[in-house]
Amino acid sequence: MGKIRVSVPAIAAVAVVGLGVMVGCENNNQILEADAAIIGLAGIWNVEAFEFTSETDPPVVRDLIAEGGSATLDLSTNGAYTLTVVPPGEDEEVTRGFMVIEGSVLLVSDNTVPGETTAYELSFDDETLTLTTTEVGFDFNNDGASDPATLRLVLERVQT
Repeated sequence: MGKIRVSVPAIAAVAVVGLGVMVGCENNNQILEADAAIIGLAGIWNVEAFEFTSETDPPVVRDLIAEGGSATLDLSTNGAYTLTVVPPGEDEEVTRGFMVIEGSVLLVSDNTVPGETTAYELSFDDETLTLTTTEVGFDFNNDGASDPATLRLVLERVQT
């Protein structure tokens, strides 16, 4: 099974855009005030699709949920989140950090990678959240190296 790679070098440009809302504050662990834009997304979400698409021709698509994995996002009104992912046949991976919204972009900072932010295109229709980014990698051929990929997440709200 491929390993998820959350941060990539292309994030530097997004970090500059997000400077005004630097989610991590100092040391990426301060509690933020409730953000009106994120309040509508706060709650617990089940991930229904965790789909990586390679940039090869033809593209290879891997959906960790369809392959038997699971994932849950717990997002608070101040933007703090916990993402729990259980890839098929692997141990649970827990990621914590902060999220902010700028227009139709969700900026995500992972506490384990201070100073880096991943931008996701955001689509939200009350109970379904779709996030898409090209700023990730995935090891499609299990050679230990991440390959450039697009990640599409589809989440369904289970609790506000």
